Amino acid sequence: MTTIKVPLLQADADQLRRFIAESGLEIPPGNPDASALLALLKESGYRHDYIEVPDAEAQAARPLAQVTDRRMASTLDPTLFTRRDLGNCDAPLIYGRNLPHEEVKRLRSEGAIFLDGMTDKEVARVKAEQAEKKKLRDLRDNAFVRIKIPQSQNQEDLKMVPTSINGSAMWIPRGQPVYIRWPHFMALVGAVEGVMETDKDGRILGSRTVSSYPFQILDGPHMPIEFAA
Repeated sequence: MTTIKVPLLQADADQLRRFIAESGLEIPPGNPDASALLALLKESGYRHDYIEVPDAEAQAARPLAQVTDRRMASTLDPTLFTRRDLGNCDAPLIYGRNLPHEEVKRLRSEGAIFLDGMTDKEVARVKAEQAEKKKLRDLRDNAFVRIKIPQSQNQEDLKMVPTSINGSAMWIPRGQPVYIRWPHFMALVGAVEGVMETDKDGRILGSRTVSSYPFQILDGPHMPIEFAA
């Protein structure tokens, strides 16, 4: 089986987990994310800046940081990024007639759509609507936003800013324009922290929320040409 070298900062959690297991190291319980796995490798004494993974696996995983040289399609329809109903595009479709009440209650709280009592035509309509929502969600989540995180004067700040989505980590370099996928962009937007406001005598006046990693939006959202319809 042929292998290919993948830079550590571009490897996803599954690739790191497999490499660590094959190296004979013990992976901590709790399904650690890519950041924790990178720390584990460093603590073990691993000194390379890459790992070797099967060639086919590397081809299937598109490195998120290597998109700055791709040509981009025109900006996508902005309504794709504001439609509230996209959040339910993967809603489970259920016939719940014989389910216990508590199970029905739980499924409803998770956004399930119950098909009991619907005609075949109505069921077909619901399935078509959900398929369209999923298509729109996939289009949105494959879009890229071009951002720049400024350099920090604080020596304690990270030189590479981490974001993680479902175990897929991305480290964003400071001071460089970078294209990142929409889910990682939203994770960056959601990274906030509280700051206490005080007067000149140190008395607390209140608190406010600020971005953990301030950034500048340069362009986007865009779709890479190779993904565009």
